[in-house]
Amino acid sequence: MNKDHPLEHPRNPVTPVNPVNKFRSLRARQFKGLILLILTAAVLSFPGPIIPGPRRALCILTSNAPPYRENLDGIKARFEGKIDVAVMDADTARLAASIASDPPGLIFAIGSSAAEFAARRGQAVLFSMVYYPERHGLTGRENVAGLSLRVPPGKVVEALEAVRPRGKEKLRVGVLYPAGRDDAELKAIIAALSRYGHVAVPRLVAAGQDPGPAFLALLQEIDALWLVADPAVLPGPDFLKSMLNKALDKKVAVIGLSDAHVRTGALLAVSVDYRLEGETAARLGAEIIVGKSPSSIGILAPQNLAWSLNTKVAEEIGWQVPRPARQRFERVYP
Repeated sequence: MNKDHPLEHPRNPVTPVNPVNKFRSLRARQFKGLILLILTAAVLSFPGPIIPGPRRALCILTSNAPPYRENLDGIKARFEGKIDVAVMDADTARLAASIASDPPGLIFAIGSSAAEFAARRGQAVLFSMVYYPERHGLTGRENVAGLSLRVPPGKVVEALEAVRPRGKEKLRVGVLYPAGRDDAELKAIIAALSRYGHVAVPRLVAAGQDPGPAFLALLQEIDALWLVADPAVLPGPDFLKSMLNKALDKKVAVIGLSDAHVRTGALLAVSVDYRLEGETAARLGAEIIVGKSPSSIGILAPQNLAWSLNTKVAEEIGWQVPRPARQRFERVYP
């Protein structure tokens, strides 16, 4: 500091302090100090939010299938507490005993078998990767919340509209559906299609019946086939592969259930991003573990959807998909 600078060492004489003003200044400082002390005490004594200590959750996977592991990765990435992981096997009694002896604050259940098992334990449960919660006894339970894997049909029809050939204002869309099941899903598909002027062509398949003949007959009448996630109408990967090949031969577009279906040969799908859905499950689970009731969350439609399109299939069945339409899809193959 420059000691000779006039602003740092003014040469003006010091003004004498008035004793009355000095007293008033002292009283003001004391009063301010008292107010500060009162406010500090009030803040410290106010019952603010409880900050939880270490939180422990158990994550049960139906299997080690890649989609389930992706979902688990999303949960781990966003859940701040400790997570133990178990995979369902034949010895569920041992897992049940472990939960009973050392209950976690929350069970994340990935897949329908894991969700069914977890729901019976009496702990708070947040499930994911389940197509039909109502079929697995997961609805109406105080201790259960979750994310359904079933995409609302209206979202699927939006994707279908994006690639529909402009010359086909009305599509005939076949739906193989299991007989004897609750037909609420089928009705929702029919309603979603009709809102855009399309016609659903349903075929019911009885339990234990080979769906092959019904599928082959349906191919003669339709422009597109809407897949439903039920083993009665989609019994396994070999049947799916045969279905996709035969549909391609007949120039029939297949509306798949997953991104994997599109990579295999379906035209399009609107499906869940498994990892992002795991992150959403982690957020909901964090709310439950600090006191929110699972029943107040309930069972939600999937939150993280991705549109998938196979352009090679589109070309082979004669559906010209312009670039602006392709850009609406997050995942485009090949």
